[in-house]
Amino acid sequence: MRQIEWCIEHSIAPESEEGARIANELIALSDETFKGDEELMNKFWEVRKRPSEETGLYPVSEAVLEFVERSLLCVTQQDG
Repeated sequence: MRQIEWCIEHSIAPESEEGARIANELIALSDETFKGDEELMNKFWEVRKRPSEETGLYPVSEAVLEFVERSLLCVTQQDG
């Protein structure tokens, strides 16, 4: 999260090399965490986008969520 917040603070686009690096790290972490269960990963991501008051999870700003979604989209489009 700190890496993403740093990128946002320094106007580094999610579509940049740094954004791609972060997206690839998130993909690897998700693969490890969810053991390839894409349905479970998608459910978790939907919960993660809800307000922290509703989920009890650590709050994540809209800017961070948007950065993650845009960087992941960019990487997945490049991979075909």
